[in-house]
Amino acid sequence: MTFTSNDFSSQNWNGRNLCNQNLSGYKLIRTQINGGNLRNSILDGADLEYAQLSGADLTNASLRGADLRNANLEFAQLENTDFRGANVQGTLFKHNTGLSEESKAVLKERGAIFNGDSITIDRKWWVEKVFIPVTALLIGSSGIVGVLQLLQQKTVNPHSPPPSIEKTQPPRR
Repeated sequence: MTFTSNDFSSQNWNGRNLCNQNLSGYKLIRTQINGGNLRNSILDGADLEYAQLSGADLTNASLRGADLRNANLEFAQLENTDFRGANVQGTLFKHNTGLSEESKAVLKERGAIFNGDSITIDRKWWVEKVFIPVTALLIGSSGIVGVLQLLQQKTVNPHSPPPSIEKTQPPRR
């Protein structure tokens, strides 16, 4: 593999302190920077495809125009991080701090993947994909009527005598 002056692809920079660094245009493909400190760093136009940035501190970092396709930003601190123009197709975000709901929506529209955010129920999805189809199936196929008839057959008349229990003797020897 040939390295240029700013090609640090496939390097292990886990836990490194890279705060206040200008890494604009750097090639960091598949580079591991898990737990790294990139606070106030400039990564404009950097190539971070498949980079591992889990737990990294990207507070006040600039990633304008960066290529973050398929990168991992799980548990990253993203307060005031600038993603304008960044390619986030397939980028994994999970349990991040500092991203507003508006920022999340914009990133999702651009192809980012958000897993494990605060446990919320997507009511719209449940209504559209589960509740309405199941209800339509039950009503459309007279399922409710069938269920009610089945329940009525199994109910016991409270005025009828209990079923008799037959006692049998064990065979004599």
